[in-house]
Amino acid sequence: MREQRDHEKQELIELNDRFSSYLDRVKYFEQTN
Repeated sequence: MREQRDHEKQELIELNDRFSSYLDRVKYFEQTN
C-alpha cells in the first residue's frame, strides 16, 4: 500500500517538473516575440 503512494508521489514530481519546464519555455518564447 505504501509503495503505491510513493509511486504516485514520484509521478506527481515528474509531472510537476515537466510542467515547470513547459512554463519556462512559454515565458521564453513570449520574451523573444
